[in-house]
Amino acid sequence: MRMLTVLLILLHLTFQIKSQNIHPVLPPPTELSCPTVGTNAYILVTVTPETDIRQFEDLLNSYGRLMPFNSTQQIKYDFYFGSNYSTIVTTNDLIKEISEWFNDTNYYPLLYASALTPSASNKQYETEALVSIGKTILDNVAKDNQQVLTVYLKKQVVLLTDYAPLNITDIFNRNQNENTQRLALSYADDLTPLEEAAEFPVFKSDDEMNLSATRNIFQENRDFEFPAIIHEDKPSSDVYVFMTSFNVSQLMRVVESTINGPTCQMSQTKMYSQFVHSQIIKNGTVWQIILPWLGQKTHSFSSNCLKSFNHMAAEPNCTAMKAQIYANFVEHVAAANNQTFCYLFVGNAECATTTNLTTNIKDSTHIRLVMDEDLNDVYEDFTLPLVNLGFLDKTVDNQVIHNDMFYLQNYSTSCTDEIPMVPLLSARPWHRPKYLSIALDDMLTIFICATISVTTFGILIYRHVSRKHRQQVELLSELMLQPRIYKAPKECAKVARLPWEIKSENVHIDKEFLLGEGTISNVYLGKLKGKSPIMQWIDRVEMKQYQDCAVAVRVPSHFDEPEEDQLQREIASMRQLRHHDHIALLLGWTNKNDLVCSLLELTHMNLIKYLSQIRETAEQDNSSGFTPMSRIPFQVLYKIIYEICDGIEYIHSRNLVHRDLTARNVLLTTGLRAKISGFGFCSEPDDPKFAANSLALRYLPVRWLAPECFIGKFSVKSDSWSFGVLMYEMFSLGEQPYEDLIRPEEIIESIRKGRVPAHPKYCSKQTYKIMQSCYQSFMSRRPNFTQLKNAFHVQSTNYYNNPAFEPDY
Repeated sequence: MRMLTVLLILLHLTFQIKSQNIHPVLPPPTELSCPTVGTNAYILVTVTPETDIRQFEDLLNSYGRLMPFNSTQQIKYDFYFGSNYSTIVTTNDLIKEISEWFNDTNYYPLLYASALTPSASNKQYETEALVSIGKTILDNVAKDNQQVLTVYLKKQVVLLTDYAPLNITDIFNRNQNENTQRLALSYADDLTPLEEAAEFPVFKSDDEMNLSATRNIFQENRDFEFPAIIHEDKPSSDVYVFMTSFNVSQLMRVVESTINGPTCQMSQTKMYSQFVHSQIIKNGTVWQIILPWLGQKTHSFSSNCLKSFNHMAAEPNCTAMKAQIYANFVEHVAAANNQTFCYLFVGNAECATTTNLTTNIKDSTHIRLVMDEDLNDVYEDFTLPLVNLGFLDKTVDNQVIHNDMFYLQNYSTSCTDEIPMVPLLSARPWHRPKYLSIALDDMLTIFICATISVTTFGILIYRHVSRKHRQQVELLSELMLQPRIYKAPKECAKVARLPWEIKSENVHIDKEFLLGEGTISNVYLGKLKGKSPIMQWIDRVEMKQYQDCAVAVRVPSHFDEPEEDQLQREIASMRQLRHHDHIALLLGWTNKNDLVCSLLELTHMNLIKYLSQIRETAEQDNSSGFTPMSRIPFQVLYKIIYEICDGIEYIHSRNLVHRDLTARNVLLTTGLRAKISGFGFCSEPDDPKFAANSLALRYLPVRWLAPECFIGKFSVKSDSWSFGVLMYEMFSLGEQPYEDLIRPEEIIESIRKGRVPAHPKYCSKQTYKIMQSCYQSFMSRRPNFTQLKNAFHVQSTNYYNNPAFEPDY
């Protein structure tokens, strides 16, 4: 590479030292380490029989109190209970998670039994299995240090015990992994045996006097150490930053341009320990900060690192520290081998003087002198000598620029192959010329626009009034054709306050055409004359099909307060949900013989009827040689499941819980598209109408309810349980869950004791695993409907299309 010889500045401080004019010999820069960000915790729990189950609970709670709670950042806790059981918890409140363990009378004793050792001695040599667990923990720490997504985390290795496990402490003592914090928390009264065996801090679990200090130790960050065994890749360009005063935002701008620059950035899966070199002055000392490349985490790690250092105001005088910064800058520029981008932030131009220092600068070196002062003020004494010396030759990429955040962000030429265009002249304010002709043109334009606006608005009002007038004339004309004597309708006090009423004369019910029969109501075919009330609430083109149309009319056997509440909830749900492809609409209601009859969207059949048809076909005489499994249209079933998940996901997005998700409430169109109905119990999760021992709670179908529903606790995860029972109906082809139980009290007691529907006859193992996830006793562990929808989208593509059950579009 050819060498360009230029007379470069020695940016030399004319600093004043009290009582003498000598330049002292300055030490090299001191390394300033970045802190780790976040935590991965590995906890080994092992206790003797001397610790009972209640003391075991206190030991876990003591560790939970020492860790962050209700924080914005989640921590992954990898618990090992002895050598028999382990669990991983990712949470921002460990105390809350541990309390859920305590509430599970089956799960918590399992943890205690797994952590017990056979001996009660306060010093023990562990079994090979437990020693293997200790080695596994350190292996996992080593793996974390080799991954870009976890290398910057603090790895906390904690021993929870009540004795001195000699083999384990020996393994932890010999740990060589970087970014690791080793700690021990003991329930024993005498910590001496454990303190003698462990070469890391040991704390007493019930030490309330020093709780705050102990918590600070457990939550402190470590100085980040780049792993020694990582194979590093180097970028094509090096970046150096020298600052005479430390400014976080300025240095972060340089780091961002380096991260995004094509010639400096690296692969997202690689790591490099010396990505950006920077030297700063802080508290009268020259510090060196080396930021690593950590893939996609580089920006967040660098930002957290720089924010951890307190911002220091610039020193007004020329000091020896500034002279060292300038000298180090010139030294790095002269010694650079690779393509190099070098920044020097000059706080005070008076401290830097140009001298006749001759140095060789390679053409691959790009220098940026960033001035805090206005460039016009320093041009004569600083910039012009550099021009005369050839430093700012137009063929060389060296610049003197103003310390302007907008320029550094938008016009930086560092780490890029293309130089953006920069405005050369400063912008001047523009004033519109004041001429009479321009004023007249503006007045004419305003007059024309105002005339058009008033005319358009007037036309719209006239059309609206005319349309209303025509509707009134048509109504009066129709009334004139009717008999003169009208019978006053009998008003029902129970329904006088309900919205969405349709006049009874506009609804015809065909009592001879029964669509469905239930315990408290029957559904008949009906005919609606005119518009349905829902059309006034949902203004969409596709709603026109619900005018002068066939409908399904639900006629109850009686109408009391519970039925009124259900209708109120259906109407409120429809107002919130409006229109969705997989939700059946409530069109309105009418009063027939003091009974409130609901008008529903007419569909082809419900899911129960469809499953019974499949069952008859699948289990018929096998003369053709086909097995029952080959006759079941699994692709259609999985499509229906996917559409149910899509509809319930939309309901949950409106902060509503369905509470009655069963196969009978899933309607199918002629094209076998699923539509969810039965919104009589749909409302907010914390609706007081469904509190424990409430009247509305007794009307819910107990076979489909989650255990927490029996005490009045509902959430979106309660619908996940019901969805699992609905899948049992589908893959058993219509069988009722818990068929062997008849009385509701028996069903409730059985569910509370942990019974769930069995593996359906026609269900695959993969699908049954999804069903089992819906039956988790902890609500937080059940999947939501976004996860279920994604799971069944994959499932639906794994089955062939059975031509015998092709939808009839």
